Amino acid sequence: MDVQTKISKAKTRLVFKYPFFGSCALGMEFKETNKIPTMSTDGKVIYWNPSFVENITEEEVAGVVAHEVLHVVFKH
Repeated sequence: MDVQTKISKAKTRLVFKYPFFGSCALGMEFKETNKIPTMSTDGKVIYWNPSFVENITEEEVAGVVAHEVLHVVFKH
């Protein structure tokens, strides 16, 4: 599975299993970048490294996306 599909499936998983996190994630922009080692957010965009996403499971991607969403929710 390509990394873009893995990101999409992870967001869909969140929508169905954890609607709060899923709805927050759907309201954010996701951008691929090699400038960070994993994932990060600036409060509006979730940046993700394709090598990182490629090497973890879809379930783990969903967990990291939920983690990044919490940074935005708690205004970190």
